Amino acid sequence: ELFALLVHHYKTPLAKFTILDTLFPDADYDKANKLFYVSCSYLRSAFSKLNYPEVLIRDNDNYRINTSILDCDYITLLESEKKLADMSTKELIELSLLCAGEYHMGKSYDWALETKAYIETLSRKILLSLADAYIADGNTLDAISTLEKCLMNDPLNEEVVDKLIRLLINNNQLSKARAIFSTFESKIQDELGLDP
Repeated sequence: ELFALLVHHYKTPLAKFTILDTLFPDADYDKANKLFYVSCSYLRSAFSKLNYPEVLIRDNDNYRINTSILDCDYITLLESEKKLADMSTKELIELSLLCAGEYHMGKSYDWALETKAYIETLSRKILLSLADAYIADGNTLDAISTLEKCLMNDPLNEEVVDKLIRLLINNNQLSKARAIFSTFESKIQDELGLDP
């Protein structure tokens, strides 16, 4: 969790007291401090065995992960957002592969909840950009497949439903378009009490 927290804040070093308060909120200072130093030691040792001896950097009582020596999906995703409009279809395909799972899957880190929602939104944005790139390339089938993937993760997304239905209609898949609309209509009525 220490490693995940430091990567999460990769742009700015974290003060030791912030780390202690985040990771060990219920422990007294001495116990939290010992746990922190043991965690740092384990982290350095684990990465040293993988030939990354300088992964944890300390500057006074501020700590950070040396992300320049690591390849990290989280950082790649965040830094891609500004470049989505200029990416090729191939680059968007590679980026979309990073959207397969949820942020810190299986972990319930309170400090990561807000970013978890942001990553989900960014993943949808990447998939929509990929679908648009496929459409621009004339690759309707892959665009449909990508939009269906978006819909599985976000079944109430009206923009995705609209794009998908239009593509299906233009591709002469009318019964599939009706089925998508019918499912969307049922879900939006059941969950939100609204009509599409």
